[in-house]
Amino acid sequence: TGFKKSIGRAGTSIKQKVGTIETTVDPAFNEQEERFRILEKKAEKLYNESEEFMASVGMMTKSQCKLAENMSALMDGGQSLQSYQAAYRHATNYIDEKVRADFESTFNQTVLDPVGKYCAYIPEFNKGIATRKRRLQDFDKLKTQWRKAYEKKNVEPEMFQKIDEDATYAEQVYNNINNSLIQEIPKLINARVDVLEPSFEAFIKVQHDFYRQSSEQMDRVQTYLPEKASDDDQVLDDNIRDVLERIRGLSI
Repeated sequence: TGFKKSIGRAGTSIKQKVGTIETTVDPAFNEQEERFRILEKKAEKLYNESEEFMASVGMMTKSQCKLAENMSALMDGGQSLQSYQAAYRHATNYIDEKVRADFESTFNQTVLDPVGKYCAYIPEFNKGIATRKRRLQDFDKLKTQWRKAYEKKNVEPEMFQKIDEDATYAEQVYNNINNSLIQEIPKLINARVDVLEPSFEAFIKVQHDFYRQSSEQMDRVQTYLPEKASDDDQVLDDNIRDVLERIRGLSI
């Protein structure tokens, strides 16, 4: 039965395109559907970018941790690491294992989950819009049949009554879902404020907390740096240049 209906609606769609069946146009619904499509695009983009942001933070902390491990391995020639080197490695591990884990847990609860639950309603509205389209095709087809039967004048009363009943029922079904969408789409659009405002506030707070804790770990590493280390870029450049000159002087 469903397959037959799909075939019948496909035929109706073709006839509507060539003009043999009139197409009902509802400006009020078209306006709301256009607003819904804009919302759908932006909401899905927001959710995807939120996921990418969380993944990027995880990639950054893991890369930082891996870099610290590789630098430590390269500098460890049988000697113990300098205190600041060991402190940096410890800090990167802590950031990756504890700070990042806390960040992801809070970010999921306060940003991804609320936005995801909001976006989960969008497919349901798409189903309603698709159902409306099918019911509208049924109504337009029966409306055309009713008009042709009415114009013939010689249609049997029983047959005309059947066509009239079918057309009336199809119109009621279509109007019900059409009016429902016109009323419900604005509610969905307006509800975004109640979801996004607290989520955006939470996003700022959780991001600030992540960087605050990371900064605290790096501040601890700073205390282990040698006092003779200079912040002067020229002194640092000269030291590096001196080391490279010694490397060039090696006979290999």
